[in-house]
Amino acid sequence: MKHYLLLFFILLNTLSAQVSITGKIIDDKNEIIPYAAVGSIKHTTAVLSNDKGFFRLELKNYDETDSIKFYAIGYKEQYIPIVQLKTSGANEIRLWPTDVEMAEVEVNAKKLYRKKLGVVKYDKTNCSGFVGLENNWIGVETAIKIPNENKKLLKIVDFQFYIIKNLLPDTLLFRLNIYSSNEYFPTKNILKKSIVFKTKVKEGEVSLDLSAYDIRAYDDFFVSLECLMEKVSINDFCFAGQNNEPSYVRESVFKKWKKMRGGGGAFNVSVLYQKKN
Repeated sequence: MKHYLLLFFILLNTLSAQVSITGKIIDDKNEIIPYAAVGSIKHTTAVLSNDKGFFRLELKNYDETDSIKFYAIGYKEQYIPIVQLKTSGANEIRLWPTDVEMAEVEVNAKKLYRKKLGVVKYDKTNCSGFVGLENNWIGVETAIKIPNENKKLLKIVDFQFYIIKNLLPDTLLFRLNIYSSNEYFPTKNILKKSIVFKTKVKEGEVSLDLSAYDIRAYDDFFVSLECLMEKVSINDFCFAGQNNEPSYVRESVFKKWKKMRGGGGAFNVSVLYQKKN
């Protein structure tokens, strides 16, 4: 009996009450890192820092053996035990840039050809949107798979999608993500820098120039649109979708991807291939 009581008190002590962790995320030059992901490893609960780098992570019945993960595109991930973080004041979290090894690829501009991949025809009667988590859309992603049928090196130079309806009063805020593929789901984000963009388009095509980001791929990849706004009901906003290919969604950066039949975004990209000699 004493053994069970001791075990009960150990578990009770480990599983603590609700806690709030706040702080600011900066880089090695003390510059803020906006829209970085902060979350619990054990519970896959995550939030994003705001445009000033500040975050607030609320955890219910948190585990003192848990760690908090800090992640931003272009930076090394950091894991900090939850017991080492302050809960009564702001934490300052510093992330360090990743060591990017650039492959030497000789490109002859005269021997390039351009091609559109993805869904190139918009169905303006198919209204698709984001799936909000607990009435909060920040960090929600929707993606489609882009086949690289030639399995040759390509460079992604732009991204397009079509807004069917936008009744929101403010400027729309999104992040574009490009992921490698394990054949079934998106895996590693292949971007070297976060691509956050705004648009005021009420209806029409949105085009994003990516030529300066040097995004390259050899195999199939996933294109994802991430919502950086809190309230984006499909009643107020939607983009052109398609029913021919499955879509992939996830509720936050630490959640698992889910494959959905049909209803994915009609996204497309322009790529450059090297012509054959």
